[in-house]
Amino acid sequence: MGVRRIKPNILSDRFDESRAFYNDVIGLDGGGGLDWILFFGTEQREVQLSVMKLDIRANVHPDVSIEVDDVDAVYDRARTADAEIVYPLTDEEWGVRRFFVRDPNGAVINVTEHQERVHLEKVLAAPPERVFAAFVDPEQLRNWWGPAAFTVQDLQFDAVEGADYRLTMKPPTGDVFHIGGTFLAVEAPSRLAHTFAYEEPDADDQETVVTLTFEEADSGTRIILDQASFRTAARWQLHRQGWTETLERLERFLR
Repeated sequence: MGVRRIKPNILSDRFDESRAFYNDVIGLDGGGGLDWILFFGTEQREVQLSVMKLDIRANVHPDVSIEVDDVDAVYDRARTADAEIVYPLTDEEWGVRRFFVRDPNGAVINVTEHQERVHLEKVLAAPPERVFAAFVDPEQLRNWWGPAAFTVQDLQFDAVEGADYRLTMKPPTGDVFHIGGTFLAVEAPSRLAHTFAYEEPDADDQETVVTLTFEEADSGTRIILDQASFRTAARWQLHRQGWTETLERLERFLR
């Protein structure tokens, strides 16, 4: 059991001013996050802080966040010590398992462990051969791949083990960006694995591995998607939402 990082939390809804101050004046990277919290830090993340509105779940502001590698063990120790649990141990939808506890000084501490792996399952009304082909045929892939309203502008793509790929993506607003990687396994029609990296990464991005498994199901194919590992809950949430929308587009494409 250990502590991974400690991060102060500043209560504020002045997000634009905070980005300008912590990026331009202090010199921290980042400033992205969710609609209620921004994350700042140095490139190697040895220093971090958050600017956040009132916590959307707990309805109390945590003064400090402490990320640990076993939040359940810390929770058990806090209860054994009769510490005041301000917010119970909870799995949050943005990819963390956490609780709030009050320390002897009255400060509220957010003790958290973030999920490092996106795991999604979806049953599609098409046989495994058809679903697998939609992932490895470039002409099919460009018609459905990406979150809602994203488009594939260009792709260099040959689904062969050891081969590299590159996609040029256009979001509904903003500039194009590029995703690339290498195919690690191409086992038709049951398994596909590849690395995943942004050419223009966020400060908290790192290369991940996407593994797709295609299983026969009564009504077609059960697709199982795993992607790991993520450095922050914000990036986990971004990819979880992106893959959820992407699989919904695939479902419509296969009809």
